[in-house]
Amino acid sequence: MMNVTGDASSKRQRAKQGVSRTKLIGWLGLLPFAVFMTLFLVIPVLFNFWRSLHDSSGAWSLQPLRGIFAPEYLNAYVNTIKLSLVTALLGGLLGLLLAWALCTATKPRWLAKIMLSFSAVASQLGGVPLAFDMN
Repeated sequence: MMNVTGDASSKRQRAKQGVSRTKLIGWLGLLPFAVFMTLFLVIPVLFNFWRSLHDSSGAWSLQPLRGIFAPEYLNAYVNTIKLSLVTALLGGLLGLLLAWALCTATKPRWLAKIMLSFSAVASQLGGVPLAFDMN
């Protein structure tokens, strides 16, 4: 009877080790993305935040942050929001029309496959990564 219990417990232990190795390998697949995001998103944001807390002489100061409320910057914020709204609406409308055309078209199927592949790749290159990559 002891052998059966011992064998079952060692099998469970080996199974747990296999699951943890599988999880580790799965997380390793995230490593290239994490490195890319750290290099091109996290580090630049932290660097800019650090610099915003220092004046031109390098001393700690909130003066650079007070400058963002100057009238010329407020005007730039309004213009940026307007431009963002226009481009989001135009992009959304164009995307909707393209998606409708691809879903309802029966021929050529090769074009639909190419567009679906492009859409999958392009969707990962837009938004926040693209915004911070262009700084």
